Amino acid sequence: MATLLGIIRIRGKVNVAKEDEETLSRLCLNKRNNLALFYDTPDIRGMLKKVEKYIAWGEVDSATLAMLLEKRGKMKGGVKLNVESLRKLDCQSHIELAEAIMQGRLNEYIRRGLVRSFNMTPPSKGFDGELRKPFSSGGVFGYHGKSISKLIMRMV
Repeated sequence: MATLLGIIRIRGKVNVAKEDEETLSRLCLNKRNNLALFYDTPDIRGMLKKVEKYIAWGEVDSATLAMLLEKRGKMKGGVKLNVESLRKLDCQSHIELAEAIMQGRLNEYIRRGLVRSFNMTPPSKGFDGELRKPFSSGGVFGYHGKSISKLIMRMV
């Protein structure tokens, strides 16, 4: 079972190097407060390291993923992830879809029309810490580990 990473863009487009902006685009993080889901691979880790100052990332659990899919999930064309679109993905509920994604079937669902990125709101009561400091030093950007779920819950 592959580890699922939640990656959130926390800084905007001002003064971002062209190369870093391209990397953020490849990670489907085109705007501030966007979240994208990827499996943990060496390629993705390299991209995360390159744009670490613009993102927060960590491992997502299945309960957070199910809530995220229910509240913010979309299919291609901007269609909300409802009962009808769940049937197209051969799932009965958001929880079942979240469990299947945690088992490694995200790319299959993306080919069927599920959108990888989510438009999030700014976190309620703001970010915990400074945007220009790493998470390990009391800031926001960088690796959060399993505590990324807390940030995601505040942004849904």
